Amino acid sequence: MADLEQQLLELAARLEWPATPQLAGRVAARLSAPRRRWSANRWVMAAAVLVVAVGVLLAYGPSRDVIAGWLNLHTLIERVQHQPTPSPRPPGPLGTRLGLGKRRGDS
Repeated sequence: MADLEQQLLELAARLEWPATPQLAGRVAARLSAPRRRWSANRWVMAAAVLVVAVGVLLAYGPSRDVIAGWLNLHTLIERVQHQPTPSPRPPGPLGTRLGLGKRRGDS
């Protein structure tokens, strides 16, 4: 591991790095510039609040029904309280009512 570290240090000494740009002037100009307040994007915020409010109203069942009635979008969704049970198996040996023919030996 020490050998690898020594090789990397030698390589770093031979590499040419680009000059570091002077950022102090840019940072000072950016900090002294007038900042936009969050209220400058009030239309975007109002649209976001409206979308969230509509989403909440549509997620809640009773308000969804009222909105559908107000917009005349009546939809009937039949809800089944008890799931139907499967019919019992037909009488007789397994597979006799599949219509696959007769077994050998049966007449």
